[in-house]
Amino acid sequence: MKLKYFIAVLLVTIAACKKDAQKLSSDLQGTWELVSSDGGWSGHHEYEPGNGNTFAFDGNNYSRVIKSTDTTYQYTGTFKIYTGKPCDFAEKQTLIDFDNSGFASSFALSGGRLTIGTTECIMDGGGSTYKK
Repeated sequence: MKLKYFIAVLLVTIAACKKDAQKLSSDLQGTWELVSSDGGWSGHHEYEPGNGNTFAFDGNNYSRVIKSTDTTYQYTGTFKIYTGKPCDFAEKQTLIDFDNSGFASSFALSGGRLTIGTTECIMDGGGSTYKK
């Protein structure tokens, strides 16, 4: 009897997590432009609208454009959003993994802003904030 109860609770928990990830994924769809970035070594930077540094999400696919002074980098691939621990000493959190790399980034979507960055597992990491 206890085993049946355990299995039922496990299935409900898994179903609830999938709904949260699907909701985040649907809110994420569209093109996001870089607003600011923060880094342990580089400090805080603000970016003007129209800077061309973007993330675009369509279904489970993404494309990213990074513009520097004389070069433009373009990346495309797939992504997944999930809840987990990025390293042993971290708390469970929402993460995004690009291209099944196994190297997850922190992920937050709130108030019309998207923030993607390194997790606390990397000491001098940083993050970038985007706006639709």
